[in-house]
Amino acid sequence: MNRACDVSLGCLLDTQQNDGGWAYTANSSWTEPTCYSIMALRTAAGPQEAIGHACEWLTRRQRPDGGWPPSPIVDRSTHVTSMAVLALTGLPDYQSCADRGVQWLLTHAGAEISIWSRMARVFTGTRTTANDHAGWPWYPGEAPWIIPTSLAICPSPVNATAGTDATSSRAWTLHENSC
Repeated sequence: MNRACDVSLGCLLDTQQNDGGWAYTANSSWTEPTCYSIMALRTAAGPQEAIGHACEWLTRRQRPDGGWPPSPIVDRSTHVTSMAVLALTGLPDYQSCADRGVQWLLTHAGAEISIWSRMARVFTGTRTTANDHAGWPWYPGEAPWIIPTSLAICPSPVNATAGTDATSSRAWTLHENSC
């Protein structure tokens, strides 16, 4: 690893909160920075102790429905579930949490793809092929957006390269639900 990576890794490790997560501001861990930090540490072959502590923080935040909220004060699962799935996929101790997250993703497409939304577009003359694709919203029940949809699709290549039937099946299912 080069010097810049060493310095960056050191800074990342120095900002890990005592609870295992990472924060936007001091003493307030959030899901998104924790997921990005886990992915960076895994990529850089960072210390397993720091990765494990972060994964434990993340799994404690998983909601009963299988998704994750952006922070402990938000009371519903959101688009950050995709990032949690990415961060935990491939870690044997956390794979069941990642799988539950995928199940949550598969049941939460954007509102614009509902039959009622489609019928409303037909009757108002606003039907276009640009609105015919499924996608994922920032929050459940809202319109799909590019970023949450892109994040939800991201586990596909990660899981497909893992080579197991379960991960290949999950990759195909996510792809089929988004395209």
